[in-house]
Amino acid sequence: MTVEKKTALLHIDIDSPKTLLRFWGSEGIPTDLESFYDRAMDRAVTFFEKRKLPVTFFCVGEELVSSRAARKWIKEAFRKGHEIANHTYTHPYGLTTLSESAIRVEIQRCSQAIEELTGQRPMGFRAPSYDVDEKVINLLEEMGYSYDTSAAWNVLLPAIKAYHKIFSKKTVTREFGSGSFRIPKAPYFPDANNWRVPQQSPRKILEIPITRSTRWSLPFYNNFHLSAGPIYRNCSFSWMGHGQIVYLMHLIEFVDMTDGLPDRLAVHPNVKKPWRSKCDFLGETLDRIMEKYEPVKTLDYVRHYHEA
Repeated sequence: MTVEKKTALLHIDIDSPKTLLRFWGSEGIPTDLESFYDRAMDRAVTFFEKRKLPVTFFCVGEELVSSRAARKWIKEAFRKGHEIANHTYTHPYGLTTLSESAIRVEIQRCSQAIEELTGQRPMGFRAPSYDVDEKVINLLEEMGYSYDTSAAWNVLLPAIKAYHKIFSKKTVTREFGSGSFRIPKAPYFPDANNWRVPQQSPRKILEIPITRSTRWSLPFYNNFHLSAGPIYRNCSFSWMGHGQIVYLMHLIEFVDMTDGLPDRLAVHPNVKKPWRSKCDFLGETLDRIMEKYEPVKTLDYVRHYHEA
């Protein structure tokens, strides 16, 4: 693999029902993490094993500590060759509003939980709700991380925020990070004083933005494709010209309301759709992606990027 080839990095954020309830302002509703991980991870691991596709799972460290099923399935995913990356310890919304010491603890404790489970220290990070800044990125570099993949923006973000505002019970939200149209569409070395722009000289940490379409900067990820439907998805492929893409999925997309999700989560996009139909839809999407892109482990891509 060389960075000149068209490459696809497949990512899954493990935002559990417990985490998503906080997203919608309904913290405290009882959730069954064991059942969620047993069903969703079983389906996801089987899905990608069948297609022989490498995935990076972004894990919440606290759940690896508290959930037997989370430990079992993340260890199984690692055993099957998937990459395990850091998604903080408690998945705090508004990560950048925390002190540097608190951010360090979030990263360190998740890293420790992953390393104790897999025997391998994670080298990749995504901030909850893409809330990142220079403080977070510079700290990640100091702590030896190879890449961050939190840079996210698309032209429909105001509409997505409006949907959340209508259906969330929150009065103050920090769920959508601080990205802007200035974020490059291709991987870059973030400037130490302004993470949204590339610096001229290489540095140890690489920023890998969440993909948006080359034309018009429209969303290009699974949850939006599921919501917008096959016509939008098919059009979005014609609007793509990237040499490298991140295709972002979420573990919640492998379950539905019949799997015992709290009723309050019915507000979350696509959870009412049957999980089998969502997997079929995702399979069709990935088939289209693999026609033009080579699936590559994220850390392998980063290493080759540095060597190129």
